[in-house]
Amino acid sequence: MNKILLISLGSVLGANLRFALQTFIENHSKSNSDLSILLINCTGCLVLGLLSALLYKPDQPARYIWIIGFVGSFTAFSTFSALVSEHFQHGELITALEYGILEPILGIGMYTLGMIAGRFLLH
Repeated sequence: MNKILLISLGSVLGANLRFALQTFIENHSKSNSDLSILLINCTGCLVLGLLSALLYKPDQPARYIWIIGFVGSFTAFSTFSALVSEHFQHGELITALEYGILEPILGIGMYTLGMIAGRFLLH
């Protein structure tokens, strides 16, 4: 089966599950949406770790559906966590710390820059 089709299938499932869980948590919690995002991101990290161990062969069709498509659309934070963890596991402590520190800072900075640019374009 076409890799893009497999990724698309997994993406539809992951994005819809994320939306359903986020809506459920927000409707049944007195907390704000930060709790739902935290729970979804942590769950995504757990699922990515589990699936990475179970589907370890690089070209398995199931990897395209579940790891790239499903987990990728469920949460991108899990991918970031996996990257940092892999560097730690390979003894690449400096690289792990660089990614672990720089990526959130740069990501927040780029998000802010995008918001500023978007607001500028709207006015």
